[in-house]
Amino acid sequence: MTDLLDHELLAWLMGDWQENGESVCVIQGFSGVGKSRIAMEVARNATVPNAFVAVSPGMAESDEILLDIAAGLEQGGLPAMANEPDLRAGFAAAMKQSCLVVVDDFDVLLDPESRLPDPWLAEFIKQIGRSPLTRGRLLLVSSISLDGDAPWLENARIRQVAKPSVSDAVGYLGMLLADEGLQAEIQPPQRADVVRWLGYNGRAMRILVSCLKDDPLEDLIGLDQASWDMRDQATSPQLIKRLERQFLHRILDRLDPDSGTLLEMLSVYRRPFQKEAIDNLRRLVTNVEVSRERLRSRFILTRNRKWYSLNPVAREILRAQLRGSPKQELAAHSRAADFYVRHFRARSGATLKFAPQFVEARYHLLKSERTREFDEVAHAFRSMVLSAYRSSAKVPEDPGRIEELTATLMAALAEETKVQAPVRIFLAKLLLARGGRDDDRIALQQLTIASRATRDLWAWRTRIQLAGRLEGAAAVEAALMQGVDAVPPAMAYQLYHAAGKALMALGDQARALRLMDKGRSSLPAGNKYGIYSFTAFVLCTAGRQVDALRLLRDGYREIAGVENSERLIEQAIFIAFGRHDPTELDENRKTIMAVNSPLVTEQLLLCEVIRRQILNDFASAAELAQSNPRTHALISQAAFAWLCEREPRRAAEILAQAELPPNKSTFWLRGMVALCTDDDERARKEFSRCLDKPLPDDAETDDRLWLRIWDDIPKAPDKYPAFYFPWLPRALTGLPFDLHRSPDSMPVAELMEEYEIELPLVAPSPPENDGKGTQPGTQQPSLILTVNANAAGGPYMTSNYNNYGLVGAMGENASSHNNTFAGSIAAPGMLAELIKELVALRDAMREQAANAEQDVAVAEVSQAVELLRQGDQEGAQSRLARAGGWALQVATGIGTALAASTLQHVAGM
Repeated sequence: MTDLLDHELLAWLMGDWQENGESVCVIQGFSGVGKSRIAMEVARNATVPNAFVAVSPGMAESDEILLDIAAGLEQGGLPAMANEPDLRAGFAAAMKQSCLVVVDDFDVLLDPESRLPDPWLAEFIKQIGRSPLTRGRLLLVSSISLDGDAPWLENARIRQVAKPSVSDAVGYLGMLLADEGLQAEIQPPQRADVVRWLGYNGRAMRILVSCLKDDPLEDLIGLDQASWDMRDQATSPQLIKRLERQFLHRILDRLDPDSGTLLEMLSVYRRPFQKEAIDNLRRLVTNVEVSRERLRSRFILTRNRKWYSLNPVAREILRAQLRGSPKQELAAHSRAADFYVRHFRARSGATLKFAPQFVEARYHLLKSERTREFDEVAHAFRSMVLSAYRSSAKVPEDPGRIEELTATLMAALAEETKVQAPVRIFLAKLLLARGGRDDDRIALQQLTIASRATRDLWAWRTRIQLAGRLEGAAAVEAALMQGVDAVPPAMAYQLYHAAGKALMALGDQARALRLMDKGRSSLPAGNKYGIYSFTAFVLCTAGRQVDALRLLRDGYREIAGVENSERLIEQAIFIAFGRHDPTELDENRKTIMAVNSPLVTEQLLLCEVIRRQILNDFASAAELAQSNPRTHALISQAAFAWLCEREPRRAAEILAQAELPPNKSTFWLRGMVALCTDDDERARKEFSRCLDKPLPDDAETDDRLWLRIWDDIPKAPDKYPAFYFPWLPRALTGLPFDLHRSPDSMPVAELMEEYEIELPLVAPSPPENDGKGTQPGTQQPSLILTVNANAAGGPYMTSNYNNYGLVGAMGENASSHNNTFAGSIAAPGMLAELIKELVALRDAMREQAANAEQDVAVAEVSQAVELLRQGDQEGAQSRLARAGGWALQVATGIGTALAASTLQHVAGM
């Protein structure tokens, strides 16, 4: 037995598969069982042009693999791929001719979680597998088991590398022992146990035999006695790798200095290398030939014809050691760079023959900090580089890879006169992912050039956003106008949206509104939803909620029946909810009935559910929402209303059966329900999703995290919790007042630190009414901390009746009854602001007073101001109550919202 290869599989691959088999074949099995050797034999004996590509963890970009494939096929006499400017298209063209492409360690290209390749590669494999025009063969070698039922492998043949028989494995072990003169170290009766212990893995057997040169078998078994005791059970690849690592540590610790140096310098190579790479280290090693053969005798360095490679586990160990010695690591990469750069010195043009060497030269030059030399190489070979990356879209996660690719494309595009839009767009993505100094400015330059010849939506949107950040409002508008002419008409609204966000970030509401108006007048009805919605957001941030509501209703009437049009009226409903404004809810109802869309029943139900919540009739609101749970909004409001009714179990039952959209509002609601039903693990998970990051270690003791998440309103339109749930009634929190949050209001979480909050936990029995609790049909005091904000905030939530005090109702024609405020008319910290607004109100009333009754009202407001300054809030409340409806009318007219809401409150309106 000279090897442990699966000879039946090898014969099939070299014969029937290539002649009559499927276009795509996957061979899979544990690391070390001979898959790569089988694949090499298939490629070596192929009678058609072929390319063998070995993927390593450091070069896991599918587009770079195309360079290797193109180079291999061109050298084999098939230039179709190399001649195509787009290597992906060239690969497809090549597979229509007789050829063989082998990708070893293909699993490195897969996403670790989904086990899927890049989308383009998955689709490519799927298409060549089903196309009758495919004449080539693609062999993929994987160390992990792939899902044969996955759509991208639906027409592929998957073969498992067969485990050798016990007799074959014992024979192979005996051969290894005999070759080293170590037969006595493992007696024949014990060899079957040893091969079972090592999982029949040929590479592990070779390393074990190498260890036996220095240590008896008993000592090696003692490294992992537990695995030896379980040798008769199925062996996992993880266990085999662990054993191999333990064996290799013993070997590496006993290497002579020259062999250790040679091995360390070679460990930075990502690909199999030729003898010249070893000879390149003669100055560092006394006798390269002797050290090389010592490593081969230890099975650490293997040779396959003219190619050498290191044992992959040994390479992992050595690379980890090098990372602890930066100077040695730098020197190793520099030596490897010298080996690869020699191919390009004195060359004036690119050729795909040296594409793999270019990729490795780049890697090692950048790792050894020889960036200027790399720039020269990359610039000289820019045609090859631009061809390789013209179809790239996926930005790698590894910062080192981002740095490599950024440097590559920057050098290749220097002095490039053609637009090269796809490459420049990819470079912009890399720059923004890198996030270095001036990277955003360089990205904008690249996108400005690329946009001359592209309809790519991401490129135009990002150009507009960067223009706003770096060049100002005029640049945003100019980029928008150019983009609208370039992108598909159906996508133009997305550019208006991007421009609006950029202008709001600059605080230029007027220009944002003007551009939105232009979009509404120029875009077809089918593309106006986003424009109407965003315009309403801008109006709300400017304190013009009534205008926003009218616009949304007008928009709904205009584009009724268009996709997403129903969201406009839903947006209007939640703005009215935030205002606690039954009058606006009624206007929304009228519009709903006039339009009469297929969702008219659900829309009217939502209005009524919101109205009942405004009146604190939460049980009725929840039951009504549950009666027709066809929309996400009704389902969410039903669950929230049950929470407010202190019935979290009923809220949990609703959510358990619901499929809600995955946004921050949904996560927050689910987290709240989990928190109130004593499911802390689920609550932690949902709140983590709200933050889009793992919770900090102290989150378990943070009993106000839910409040801070609700309190956080983004500076751009988003589905944040306080949009759908703008009020946290005291029935939910146990506070003596309701909490309200909107884009123009101050955060409340910090102000609540001194208050005790009691959320409903695990559905306690409803308390008997003692005359002090919440009654359906009544509104309660509310803490509403609002500032005059004109900057961009969250969507659709600002009120014309911004309240700073404890109020019972807000909005035109809103009403409140049976409120108890204990003589307080100003929330904590808001007294000075209330006095300021009452002074402004008094002055305005003096100018407008036209009769004796109005003069008396002026006097009452003036007295109220003095009493507030003296700290007598109860006396001031009495004075303001006598100021009358005219005072409220003037306060509303001059925009003193705090004074207006306070007058409403004291008058019991």
